Amino acid sequence: MADNPILDFHDISPDHEHELRIQCLEGLKSQDVRRAFDAIQAVKWFHADDELLEALLELLDSSAAAMRALALDGLCHLQHPKAVGALVQHVHEYRQDEAESAHAMGALGQLATEGTLSFFERVIWEADIYPMDVRMRAVEALLQLCQRKVEPAGPMLLTVQASDALEPDLRETATAALKELHSGEWDRLGFATIEGEFETGE
Repeated sequence: MADNPILDFHDISPDHEHELRIQCLEGLKSQDVRRAFDAIQAVKWFHADDELLEALLELLDSSAAAMRALALDGLCHLQHPKAVGALVQHVHEYRQDEAESAHAMGALGQLATEGTLSFFERVIWEADIYPMDVRMRAVEALLQLCQRKVEPAGPMLLTVQASDALEPDLRETATAALKELHSGEWDRLGFATIEGEFETGE
């Protein structure tokens, strides 16, 4: 049994859900890394909660890198569609910090929709603006969109894989993503020949 009640939420009853949510909000607003970390672990219990989203976005504006990193993890757990715009902005604003921008791109990949494809395309192709690790995370985000059945992401992956204008690392990342699709659900759904289908124009 965990000593910290905010972490011992696996067996939480409905009667205690309200109390946990209050503790979670207090932890996110505490400016204490330990308390914020504990709160992040409970965020997943409150899917798409508007008030928690607001608290996480405030945390994302922190001057402390550790707090911003926790906010990114929390946004992944919360799965709030309104977080997408903030994550796009964070990727761009922190593009000079490759690790943080890549972390934000990883979070964005878990929440993105078809409307985010144009941003991923921009990141992948603008080598003079975005560092390599961030661009590779954008390719991986296309894989995540494919897995969520966002159909335009598949052709975009193929374009990245086939482009001689892009660096080998990006093309290899796209190839690995396509292989993962083919060996998983795409194979079961009859799309195992997606590369051949697009190459032949069928």
